[in-house]
Amino acid sequence: MTIDAEDSAVEVAKFLQENDYTFPVLLDVDSSVSVDYGIFGVPITFLINKEGIIQKLKIGAYKSTTEIEEDLKLIIL
Repeated sequence: MTIDAEDSAVEVAKFLQENDYTFPVLLDVDSSVSVDYGIFGVPITFLINKEGIIQKLKIGAYKSTTEIEEDLKLIIL
């Protein structure tokens, strides 16, 4: 899942379709989710376990799939 606080639903849908992405997107039109989570810049990634507990917070973009996979190992175990 991702959160988008800047683009319209049409723009997000177009981006997802053009890139063949299938994950859900929360449109944070009033920035309430961003405020609740203390998000003031992008990109920021929260890795959340199946109990809903944040296990990892990464500020900035991932540089590779390998880097993402290494962090995902933290919450899959």
